[in-house]
Amino acid sequence: MSGVHSAIQIRVALKYYKVARNFKGLKKDGVAEKISKQLLEVDGCEKSYSDKVKDLAERFKGKDSFGQYNLSAASKLLWLRNRSPYLIYDKRAVTALNRLGNRLKNADYTLYCDAWLKEYKERSGGISSAAHGLVNLPRKYTATFTLTNDELIEIVHSKWFIERVFDIYLWEIGAAKQRNNES
Repeated sequence: MSGVHSAIQIRVALKYYKVARNFKGLKKDGVAEKISKQLLEVDGCEKSYSDKVKDLAERFKGKDSFGQYNLSAASKLLWLRNRSPYLIYDKRAVTALNRLGNRLKNADYTLYCDAWLKEYKERSGGISSAAHGLVNLPRKYTATFTLTNDELIEIVHSKWFIERVFDIYLWEIGAAKQRNNES
């Protein structure tokens, strides 16, 4: 995502990340355009990435906005726009990080990032090896079937991809924790 984002791009991104339900009236162009404007304003500020995420979440909470402090949506939109250095905030990832021994409370993005980075550092070697090994798997029936080997190698060696693999790892640990609590 670069430059101005269309209403359609904003809707697709929020729907894909399953946070669209938090934005009342999103089907109206003016609402999606407002989100795009807020995203661009925050992204253009001279602040740390964590402050930008918190700022955008705060804008979503404002009385003229959606009335909800939404770190998840803010982090996901800023990640889609820039990838690095943003970390995607997710309730299941919070659950996973706590299961791994961290003591996080919901809605503290700075502490979340600190814990995420600590756990990532401990596991990044194994995750990188697994991600790099993806080029050796049969691709005929995967989303990568149209990529050349060089294109796939570039993706699986990129920092953002390896970080996303770790996000999915956390997401699954968080889901397992939720399933265990429901049993």
